[in-house]
Amino acid sequence: MSTFVTLDQLKARLRITSTDEDVDLQALLDQAEAQVLNWCSVTAPSKAVVEGWMVGTVPPVVVAAILVQTGELDRFRGDDADAPPRDGEVLAVTVRELLRPYHDLAMA
Repeated sequence: MSTFVTLDQLKARLRITSTDEDVDLQALLDQAEAQVLNWCSVTAPSKAVVEGWMVGTVPPVVVAAILVQTGELDRFRGDDADAPPRDGEVLAVTVRELLRPYHDLAMA
């Protein structure tokens, strides 16, 4: 179950009013939140920051990123010829740019 974004918030963002896709949308929301939090948790300092986030303290841009990533997962399901490039990344480019301040690059 997603921690920072509710199904109702997602449905409002996607302008979905029916309940027909609720189970699938919740699964996509959970997946998107995990992807976003993992991308923000690369190093020990960034993991500590992410682990400290709570419903009232998570940055609004992180909530926005989760909503955008969920929309991307819903729109592009892996069999789309016109899907945007991911440059080898799980997250959409727009989402990565939103989250750039929260991502520590791992040292190679």
